[in-house]
Amino acid sequence: MNKKIGTVIAVIMGAVLSAAIACGTSATAAPPPGDPPPIELEEVEAPIEGVELVIAESNPPQYLLNIVSGLPSGCAKFNDYEVVRDGTAIEVTVTNLRPAPGQVLACTAIYGYHDGTVNLGSDFDPNETYVVSVNGLVSEAFVGMDDRALGMVVKESPIEEWEILPSGIPGKDKLVIISRLPLGSSCSEFNGYRVERPAPDEIEVMLTHREVVDPNTPCTADLPAILTEIPLELSLEPGENITFTVNGEAAQVSVAD
Repeated sequence: MNKKIGTVIAVIMGAVLSAAIACGTSATAAPPPGDPPPIELEEVEAPIEGVELVIAESNPPQYLLNIVSGLPSGCAKFNDYEVVRDGTAIEVTVTNLRPAPGQVLACTAIYGYHDGTVNLGSDFDPNETYVVSVNGLVSEAFVGMDDRALGMVVKESPIEEWEILPSGIPGKDKLVIISRLPLGSSCSEFNGYRVERPAPDEIEVMLTHREVVDPNTPCTADLPAILTEIPLELSLEPGENITFTVNGEAAQVSVAD
């Protein structure tokens, strides 16, 4: 009789063990109850908070673009830079990753920032003007530097006058600016400009020149005028009022119908 009981117990224990193994396998394959599903992310263009062109005095000079981009919530994180160059036009795209729409996810409302640097290289002709666009929100134009320019500093240019030149084509109007080289053509030269649109009804423009550092340098007194045409590829709508600020001087412009 003891032998029978032992056999029955062995059979029962074997069945229990098999069931336990099967349950263990099933529990490993399925996620524990309450675990959230994987978060699906999407790539979006980042808001641009600041752009600064830095030229390293190396041989040849290296052109660097310091970019401050925004992280609109605690769920957003910086993704990548993409640089596409076509002749004198350079497009930089800054992207973030954020949760895709339709997901239930609590995100903090804290606005963060990402600081980064993009190396644009060194292949820039001192006789050409190059325009860098960052996410279509900021345009930075500069002239390639030669040995003479490396000994100069960049300053805001005195502005004579400016006006909007309509083209009749949406997004293709131009801002025409007349500025002066304050130390003459021998000691100063055109550097470039920056265009930003911090708000839908505001456009800020800074026009700059380069000039010698040593105040004892003999300079010509010609003080030449420089005509700069800046494409306004910012989709200005007919009839809207835009406040333009050019080197600190603001004026409101009504875009022609």
